[in-house]
Amino acid sequence: MFQRILVPLDGSARAEQAFPIAERIARATGCSLTLLRIVETLKRFDEHLVPENSGELLESDIVRAKAYLQHTLAKSDLEGIGITTEVCTGKVARQILQCAAERQDDLIVMCSHGTTGLRRWLLGSVAQKVVHNSTVPVLIVRENHPLTLEQQEASGEPFQILVPLDGSRLAEAALLPAAQVCFALSASHTGILHLVRVVEPIVAMRDIAGAIATLNEEDMRLAANYLRDLTQRLSEGDFASFHLTIKSTAILGTDIASSILEMARDGTYVEGQGGTRASGMIAMSTHGRNGLAYWIMGSIAERVLSATTLPMLVVRPEKEHVQPDHQSATRHTADMA
Repeated sequence: MFQRILVPLDGSARAEQAFPIAERIARATGCSLTLLRIVETLKRFDEHLVPENSGELLESDIVRAKAYLQHTLAKSDLEGIGITTEVCTGKVARQILQCAAERQDDLIVMCSHGTTGLRRWLLGSVAQKVVHNSTVPVLIVRENHPLTLEQQEASGEPFQILVPLDGSRLAEAALLPAAQVCFALSASHTGILHLVRVVEPIVAMRDIAGAIATLNEEDMRLAANYLRDLTQRLSEGDFASFHLTIKSTAILGTDIASSILEMARDGTYVEGQGGTRASGMIAMSTHGRNGLAYWIMGSIAERVLSATTLPMLVVRPEKEHVQPDHQSATRHTADMA
C-alpha cells in the first residue's frame, strides 16, 4: 500500500482540486500526506534587475506560503491523517521531484493546468516535467473535471479504473498502483479493474481478404487468452487482498487511443462479463512497446492523456527511472499530528 503521498499546491483553487482525492486515498490506506508549496519569488524579475531587497521579498513570500498551507489544513477534515506541510524555494518541477525522492513518497497527486489546456501542459509546463521524470506514479486530475467521489458513493456504483495493456511487462507496471488507488477510492463498494487490450486489425486487400480475417481472429484470440491468464494470475496473487472485480476486454481498433477513450467513456465489456459502466479513471504505463521518448512525442498514452477529461494515473516502470536533478534549495518543514 501507499505510505506517503505528495500533493503540490500553487495557491490556486485549481490545484486544490487534487486534494480530496489524495485525502481519500490517505484515509483508506493509512498513509501520510505532504502538502508542498514552492516559492519562485525571483522569477517575477528580470535576472539583471533583481532588486536589493529580494531577500526580504523572498521571506515575505515564504511567510505567505506557510499561511496558505495552514489555511488549507484548517478548512479540511483531516482528523486521523498524518500531515506534513512543506515550503521550499527553487524551480517548481525540480523541487517536486526532489521532495518526492528525499521523502520517498509513493504517489504524487496534482491537478493539470486549465487555461493553457492539457496539450500545451504536456509540451512544456511543470506537470509535464513531473510526469516525465517522476520515479513514482503521478495521478493527474483535470481542472473543472474533478473526481466526484461523493456522487459515486451515493449512487452505489463501484469505482472503476480502466487499464490499457499491450501485452508487455512494462505496460503491466500500471496494474499494482491502479489496484491500490481503486481499492482506496471504492469506499464500501467493490472496485473494478477493467483491463483492455486493443488489437490493431490488419488491413485487408481484396485478393487476400479471407486470409487477413483469419489473422485478425488469431490476434484477437491471443489477446483474449493473454487477458484471461493475466486476470487469473492477479485474482489468485497479491491482488486478492484488494477485493477487486477484474474484468477484461479485447477489441479490434484501427486507432488505439480513440478505442481506449471510447472504452473509458462507454465502459463496454466483452459478452458474458457484465453490462456497460463508464470508468472513473484511466491508468497507463508511460512505456509499453514504444519507449518513453516516443510516448512523450506523440504515442498512445500522450494522446489519451491529452484527450481524456478523466483523472489519469501515469506510471513509469522501474527500469525507466530517471533521478531528479538535485540542486540546493531552502526548505521549511512543519510536522503536524
